[in-house]
Amino acid sequence: MPDLKSLDKFPLPKIYDVADLLKAPKPESNWLVQDLMPAGYILMIFSPEGVGKSVVAYNLAVSVSTGTKFLGLDTRSGTVMYMDEENPDLYMRDIVEKMLLARGVSVDSLGGRFITGRFSLLGRQPAEWSPLLEQSVEIFKPTLLVIDTLSSLLPFRENIENDAALMKGLLRYVRAVKDRSPDTTILVLHHPSKSRGNRPRGAGSIGQDVDGYWALGYPRGRQKKNERNQPTILKPHKSRCLAGIPVYRIVPTHPNNGFDLAGQRLEEGED
Repeated sequence: MPDLKSLDKFPLPKIYDVADLLKAPKPESNWLVQDLMPAGYILMIFSPEGVGKSVVAYNLAVSVSTGTKFLGLDTRSGTVMYMDEENPDLYMRDIVEKMLLARGVSVDSLGGRFITGRFSLLGRQPAEWSPLLEQSVEIFKPTLLVIDTLSSLLPFRENIENDAALMKGLLRYVRAVKDRSPDTTILVLHHPSKSRGNRPRGAGSIGQDVDGYWALGYPRGRQKKNERNQPTILKPHKSRCLAGIPVYRIVPTHPNNGFDLAGQRLEEGED
């Protein structure tokens, strides 16, 4: 039997005595958004293009960086790093300004707590961008890191999102980034499967490579035309960290001539 006092000398990393783990005090419930989004995990929201996943993610980012509510729920105040390779700068500026206006919060109050922009990762191999992202996260230590969208981390190739092995491997790189900043919550935005719209695109088990994921879509029976500024449903799927998390109906609001999202908790079957 090996000497357990010398576990730090084992060639494999992260070797520890399970007895020590069991004796450690249990952590308290840890939330990024109270009773909705657990903190410190890799999470995913997927939806077809144009449904509003970026709107939801920017609203969350503004809420965390300003310490204000998200869908009416308390958030953990902290820094945000938003990697947006999908939306034009003018869109980003417009939507963030409107969300700050709705909250009655000035841009000066952000104080460097919200950084965003083009990270120029599109088209690079994961082995190229992963170390850069790891270093950036280690320096900034964001409370929330948003990747909009997962496909922006893919080397350019036609129909590459349907490459199951590559899509699955991408999330392994994302988890390596997470290991550099354990307290950071990572939110990945993604697209649904073309054949099965209720699953994320890529490997059938891609949901197993994140800790929890939601589908964002329209209420049942609603026409999918001219849906801008219409209600959507944020529905969690089974996962190891979203047990008991409710379904939310998200409704755009326009207080103080700004833009915000209100949330209504739904009972099972209401969507």
